[in-house]
Amino acid sequence: MRSQILFYFALVFLLTACEDWSSSGDIDFSGKKGVYLLCEGNSLYGNSSLAYYDAENQKVYPDVYFDRNNLPLGDMALSMGMFGDHIYIVVNNSGKLVVIDKDNMEHKGTIQELISPRAVHFVSNKKAYISDMQARRITVFNPGTLAVTGYIPVSDGKPGGSGHATESFVQVGKLVFVTCWLSDNKVLVIDSETDAVIDSVSVPYQPRQMVVDALSKIWIQTDGEPLNSSGNPEKAALVRLDPLTRKVEKTFWMKQTGAWIADIRLNPSKDSLLFLAGDLYKMSVKSDKLPDKSLMTLTGKAFYSFGVDPFSGELYLGDARDYSRNGVVYRFSPQGFPLDTLNVGVCPGDFLFKN
Repeated sequence: MRSQILFYFALVFLLTACEDWSSSGDIDFSGKKGVYLLCEGNSLYGNSSLAYYDAENQKVYPDVYFDRNNLPLGDMALSMGMFGDHIYIVVNNSGKLVVIDKDNMEHKGTIQELISPRAVHFVSNKKAYISDMQARRITVFNPGTLAVTGYIPVSDGKPGGSGHATESFVQVGKLVFVTCWLSDNKVLVIDSETDAVIDSVSVPYQPRQMVVDALSKIWIQTDGEPLNSSGNPEKAALVRLDPLTRKVEKTFWMKQTGAWIADIRLNPSKDSLLFLAGDLYKMSVKSDKLPDKSLMTLTGKAFYSFGVDPFSGELYLGDARDYSRNGVVYRFSPQGFPLDTLNVGVCPGDFLFKN
């Protein structure tokens, strides 16, 4: 069912929602359904934060990492992943991976001296990868001990080249796919048993986020190059990749040059792709064209990110406002009807869900 609600009507509803701000006190979210909300903060300000939303009681705990540990999270926390009983938070400018208990937020350890980390991916209980924008390598570590066990070189093959700037991961079988985002057009293929790059796939310019659908096809969000020096701008696109043949099945180009895809996600059954491109759109993973109409019309907000609850299908949209003040996250039903509004830290950028 397509929502026809304009955003300002949704906002009126949201402002009346019964969100309850809560101090963290003795933190323990064991057995509670909720959402971890990671806020990047401002570059060089060191004001990243982690919030927690108790969905059952509609309570927001705005800075649980600091409240529990009396320590700042760091500078530019970009992404996070959950593995076992822990949350692993990638803090880009601080060059570190921070590990916390998923229930009480207690700091459990840190991997330091990373150069420009971007995302974490878990291969097994003894192996995980960290991508990096500048290091010319992917870091391999043990998620249980946090010991760095090796590196995967990602040279671009050019004499004096800076190497690939690796970004996000997905895995199909034993193969791990990683996008090369900054000024690049490659998706690298890694054999997770040997930790070696065995192939690469050319896609449109600046591939960023990826998801794997119910048919085991990889969807890739690419930023394009609207202001390239040749005078021939490239539009942003969505790409559907077959991981078995390592061939691009179809490229869905945005209609307008300069149009930007902020984020992509899947619904719980993974048969529909949702993408944020000004408005929020939804399309079948079997579709051969982009949708003509949006799921939700969004106006007047700087929507920066979104997440989909893999259990309920509820939608969470992060509004960065002016990118310097604290941000807001809006919660919607799967059909796009407003449910709640959550006040969080600066630039809400990533979401994790706990059932």
